[in-house]
Amino acid sequence: MPKTAAILKWMGVKYVVVHKDDYLKTDLLEDKEDMKMVPQNPGLKLIKNFPPQECPDPRFMCVQKTGPIDVYEIIASPVEPSVKK
Repeated sequence: MPKTAAILKWMGVKYVVVHKDDYLKTDLLEDKEDMKMVPQNPGLKLIKNFPPQECPDPRFMCVQKTGPIDVYEIIASPVEPSVKK
């Protein structure tokens, strides 16, 4: 996971948007463990946290609700990924 930010930077990615609920609803344990490590990644800087969004008016039927979302800036130095043979 620590190299992920550096590889994304090498690819030209500037920001990462993390939809926490999508990770936490999965049954894959490694995804949950990865989610816990995202805020600790030294290659990422938290820019903004958006709280969960509900339907703005109970008279309307909303199609989708969003859970909490974090936006990180990638501050890692770029690293070209290596391919193992």
